[in-house]
Amino acid sequence: MSEIMADQSQMEEALRASERKYRHLYHHTPVMMHSIDPVGRLVSVSELWLKTLGYTWDEVIGRKSIEFLTAASRRYAEEVVLPEYFRTGVCKDVPYQFVRKDGTVIDTLLSAIADCDAEGQIMRSLAVIIDVTDLKRAETERREAFVREQAAHAEAESAREIDRLRRQFVDAVTHELRTPLTTILGYAEFLEEEAAGTLTPAQVKFLFQIRKASRQLAALVDDLLDVASMEAGTFALRRRHADLAAQIAEIAESMRPQVSEAGLTLAVDLPAPPLSIDMDPERIGQVLLNFVVNAVKFTPRGGALRVSAAAADGFVRCEVQDSGVGVSPDDIPKLFQRFSQLEYGRHRTAGTGLGLFICKAIVEAHGGAIGVQSEPGRGATFWFTLPQHLSPEREGPT
Repeated sequence: MSEIMADQSQMEEALRASERKYRHLYHHTPVMMHSIDPVGRLVSVSELWLKTLGYTWDEVIGRKSIEFLTAASRRYAEEVVLPEYFRTGVCKDVPYQFVRKDGTVIDTLLSAIADCDAEGQIMRSLAVIIDVTDLKRAETERREAFVREQAAHAEAESAREIDRLRRQFVDAVTHELRTPLTTILGYAEFLEEEAAGTLTPAQVKFLFQIRKASRQLAALVDDLLDVASMEAGTFALRRRHADLAAQIAEIAESMRPQVSEAGLTLAVDLPAPPLSIDMDPERIGQVLLNFVVNAVKFTPRGGALRVSAAAADGFVRCEVQDSGVGVSPDDIPKLFQRFSQLEYGRHRTAGTGLGLFICKAIVEAHGGAIGVQSEPGRGATFWFTLPQHLSPEREGPT
């Protein structure tokens, strides 16, 4: 008998030791765990469960586990999860949101298994809960980043397509305009030569306006074609060795009637020796002419213009200086952008707003630089530089 009692005592002690070990593992396991009775009240929770949700043992034991869920998760549990769980005795990776004591919400996955009696009635349920808040946030961020990336890609593709259609439209329109424009200018010349008879003074005035408007339209078409070729990558220079000083003098002389008509004076300051450089004379002439025309446009009557050039440190620097209205600091960054016109000049003379943008492209294609120095009310100095000799990477056709 004593031996039986001793064996029973040992078995009881072993059970108590096993129970203590179970409770120790249960409470200190590195996952959230809880146990509930048949009516859903908490009978035990792990330390990590308490730490994660911010509660103490006394604050949770005896309360129903669904009290710690968000309203949406409670409805999901009562309407979907629990009916199936009571039927099968198991659930796996159920997405629940728990509410911490401080009101913040965490995302979890809950798996549970039922401990049933001999008749199959649930006596207790054990649940393991995994906090997936950080994983879900990271997944959301990845998904949002992917959506943003896709949207940016679609936007870029749309922008490229719009740009392609715009270039195609500009190219088609400008080419279509050339034919009727050439016809208008041709017949205007016939009329000016009085090929169809003598013109009255009124007709001469009308003809002058026709030719003036036609020249403005021709300039617009040329500018649009230049921009279209630049954007299409087909813009090309026809370089040759030429004297920049001689070209400056020629352009200045051709502009003297217009300068005089505007009530301005024009001075030219050039070095005695030639300024021989490798350049496209027609394109550089286009830049010079644009600078002088702009100087006339922005200089009130009685003002003065000065065109100069000099060589230094392997570059030639050309300047067109005026005593006009100047350029405000806010306007300077806009000057060399497409379709940019200063308000003062817009009221005086029609323009395309492409001239300085094209000038910048031409100068930079030569390997030079372009800019402006100005203060409001104190005039402006537009300048550009060109290398006197081609660098090795710029040799050959362009």
